[in-house]
Amino acid sequence: VVAVPNSVFYDHPTAGRTQVRFAFCKREDVLTDAAQRLRKAFNG
Repeated sequence: VVAVPNSVFYDHPTAGRTQVRFAFCKREDVLTDAAQRLRKAFNG
């Protein structure tokens, strides 16, 4: 998972700075497994 600030998509440096885009470059089953692991890690 990669977080990309929206500001890189605009000519003006402050445009889009309150937003972020996420790229999920994995198969859905891998993302589902990762989400389950994170839930387990943070919820005990």
